[in-house]
Amino acid sequence: MLKVDVRQKLRGAKYDDIERLYFDNVPGIEDTPVNRDILQTIEKRTYLNRWEFIDRFGYRVLCTDCCTGSKAAFLVANTDLTVDLAECGNNARDYILTHFNRGSVIIYESATPIAVDPVPVDIQYRNYHITKSSRLSHHLRYEFPWRPDLVNFPQEDQGIEVIDWKQPWGENGPEDRVVSMLLMLWAHPEACSDPELIQALETETAAADLDWDLIRDDLWDSGVRFNSVPESTPLVFKKCIGKSQRKDRS
Repeated sequence: MLKVDVRQKLRGAKYDDIERLYFDNVPGIEDTPVNRDILQTIEKRTYLNRWEFIDRFGYRVLCTDCCTGSKAAFLVANTDLTVDLAECGNNARDYILTHFNRGSVIIYESATPIAVDPVPVDIQYRNYHITKSSRLSHHLRYEFPWRPDLVNFPQEDQGIEVIDWKQPWGENGPEDRVVSMLLMLWAHPEACSDPELIQALETETAAADLDWDLIRDDLWDSGVRFNSVPESTPLVFKKCIGKSQRKDRS
């Protein structure tokens, strides 16, 4: 999966310099299918050798003359660096998000919508696996910086699933960890038999000052409703689910 970190775009922030990263880490463009596709799709140019390509007018041009977006794509394709896409145009950013299933990038919630027509993606965003570009766009426009809504988004375009209950969302406080565990249970009921998950929930819910109002609000905003659970569900989960329900709004 392509790991994506979403941040708020702050005025005056210092972004990683893609040009510098490219010159320091990509000594030449190897002849690979992905590198050829980057040139053809983003640049509308043809691969020639490690140092040159043929432009749309038939001239030989140095690879160092590629646009910044192409250099970002080459960095994601050919290095293990985390690449900040703030300097990329929308076409290069969308290419990276929809064509790669490995690497690590940073994008911003204030960016324009991604890939208007839903296309498959393979993105790890915090503790979620996103499989449709439209779902990521919806989150950036309407949900960020809160957790994605797992229920109310149209089912045919859901394209998101929980993959790691141990990865915190916000401040990594006890309430945040409890919500992550309950989301995991809601999305994958079979996980309730995981001894590690049971022990973690018992530890977190033993705290006397746990803010259940915060937990209820977070779960409600995520669209999660525990209408029923299997009879075999461990008692700690049943008690936690009972406390997490918003009786006044169910």
